[in-house]
Amino acid sequence: MNEQKKTFSGKASKLVIALYILALVMMAITLYMIIYNINYLNSYASTYGISISDMMGDAIQYVITGSIGYFVYGVLIFCAGKIISILQRGGFDVKAEADKAGIAQITGEAPAQLTASDDENAEAEKNDEAEAADESGAKDEAAEDEEKTDAADGDEKAAETDDKETAAETNDESADEAPNDDENDIPESEDAVEETEVVDEKK
Repeated sequence: MNEQKKTFSGKASKLVIALYILALVMMAITLYMIIYNINYLNSYASTYGISISDMMGDAIQYVITGSIGYFVYGVLIFCAGKIISILQRGGFDVKAEADKAGIAQITGEAPAQLTASDDENAEAEKNDEAEAADESGAKDEAAEDEEKTDAADGDEKAAETDDKETAAETNDESADEAPNDDENDIPESEDAVEETEVVDEKK
């Protein structure tokens, strides 16, 4: 946990610090070797009475050859420390997230990502419920429309049956009135027969 805190606060682990120190030492050795080789060339030139400008190419080659190895080692060690620091930082971040998730499960406190995902799931469920409610409402409205249509059809059928019954009653009444007219006609014919008989007697 202390290493994690150091990593998150911007500090490197002990291994990375050791590599950085070693790289700094190698750079210091490189600088020392450069100075040492230059002094050696000066003493060599003064001993043999030679000017440095006369052997400038050899002098540069000698200085580089004597210090390049330490410089390369210092760069490689520094790069190794940097890579290890990046890897450790990524590993600690993943581990810290896992630890947060475990602590959240123990304490009942959900991390921000889990809370966000829960909120998204809740919103999706609400949307699904709203869609289901809209579909059920549309179905209810369709059922109500069908019921109203069926009721209107029933009323029309009832009205038609009432009209038929009324027409049948009127037909029956007219049928009942027809014989009475015939009966009334019969006496009139008898009166006519009697009148004809009286006329014949008078003749």
